[in-house]
Amino acid sequence: LQIISSLLRLQSRTVQDPDTKEVLMEGQNRVQSMALIHQNLYKEDNLTGVEVKKYIEKLSKNLLETYTISENDIRLKLDIAPISLDVSTLIPLGLIVNEIFTNSLKYAFEDKKGNLLGLSLYLMNDILFLHVYDNGKGISDEMIHYLNDNSAISKNKDWGFGTRLLKTFSKKLDAKINASNDQGTRIEFQILNYTIT
Repeated sequence: LQIISSLLRLQSRTVQDPDTKEVLMEGQNRVQSMALIHQNLYKEDNLTGVEVKKYIEKLSKNLLETYTISENDIRLKLDIAPISLDVSTLIPLGLIVNEIFTNSLKYAFEDKKGNLLGLSLYLMNDILFLHVYDNGKGISDEMIHYLNDNSAISKNKDWGFGTRLLKTFSKKLDAKINASNDQGTRIEFQILNYTIT
């Protein structure tokens, strides 16, 4: 995974087109989010599970650095229960968090002050709840409708690759999505298919 990430970084240095550069950078971030999981596994000499809090803290920090955003510009609020998840759960979960955080960092904030990006993760009644939210400008009603439609994944090209990834990984986790605009964007996942380690 580190080799793939390095190849994407090298490739992006040779590209002049800003859109292509951005696509390569997003691909690199996705690979990095998976590489972090494996890095934590080997560090803790535990090949079955990863402590979610440490993982998401590192993932968030990496994304802020990627987009050269200071913690003074965006306040990060993480409220994560002490849970360890197995790799087959954490990879799709990490990619979901990566996509939502990336979209917030790129599009949500028009101002440089008072910006908030938050995440909470906890277990209740055998359901794993993931809430990701920001206090930015919100998302369109069409996007909310698409995310909340828990039926088949749309192949409509109007939806970006990242948005379709959200739906795909939600389906893998057997997660119900509830998205809304409430002083910014709020997306909740009720995850039924997960493994605690």
